[in-house]
Amino acid sequence: MTHAPEIAPRPRRLAALAGLLALWAALALPAVAQTAERTAPDPGPNGFEMRCHFATACSEAAPCEATDATAAVSGRIGGLGAGLQLARADLSLAGRRVEAIGTLSGPGTGGTLFLQGGAGTERHYLAIARSAARYTVHAAEGPVSTTYIGTCE
Repeated sequence: MTHAPEIAPRPRRLAALAGLLALWAALALPAVAQTAERTAPDPGPNGFEMRCHFATACSEAAPCEATDATAAVSGRIGGLGAGLQLARADLSLAGRRVEAIGTLSGPGTGGTLFLQGGAGTERHYLAIARSAARYTVHAAEGPVSTTYIGTCE
């Protein structure tokens, strides 16, 4: 009778898994009470908040046009390694709040922040590089996408 060899856990894999779990726990947004209206979490020591102003909206269903849309971005970042951090944030645009996750590369040098989130049939993507911002909303219904072009500070 042949037995399958036992696979002993590898210390490096366990350490990496433990590190990822610890990072996830550190980035987890604080629990909020279940209410009809959510409030933004306290960002804590690794928190950030930005306000974005968009001057142009481009939809695949129509030509680009002027807009005065604004978005609020608040969240937390945590280290992954040299030059890369995970980011978890709430995006608020036109009265809708979306939980998002992404990366911040090159912190301390102006960096580039990428966030994505959404649920159901809608996805939200935000890219910010040295204050220039693109916020795209993709809806499966239609399908249709709209990109807002502006700045975040």
